[in-house]
Amino acid sequence: MITELMTVLATLAGVLMSASGIPQILKIRKLKSSKDISTLMISIFIVGNLIWILYGALFGNYPIMITNTVGIFVWGGTMMMVLRYRK
Repeated sequence: MITELMTVLATLAGVLMSASGIPQILKIRKLKSSKDISTLMISIFIVGNLIWILYGALFGNYPIMITNTVGIFVWGGTMMMVLRYRK
C-alpha cells in the first residue's frame, strides 16, 4: 500500500515538475519578451531531466523516464522561446 502511494506521488511530482515550464512559455508568448528569464535556470532543469532519465533507465522506472522526457520537451520549448524573444 505504501509503495503504491509513493509511486503515485512520485509520478505526480514528475508530471508537475515537467509541466512547470508551460506557464513560462505562455507568458513569453503573450509578452513577446524573455528578457527576465534565466537561460542558466532552464539549462539546469534540462540537465536535471537528463540525469533523471538516466536514473530511470538504470532501474527500469518508466514513469520517471516518461515524465522527465516530457520535461525536456517542455523546458527545451521554453529555451527556444527565450532565445526567440531575447532582446
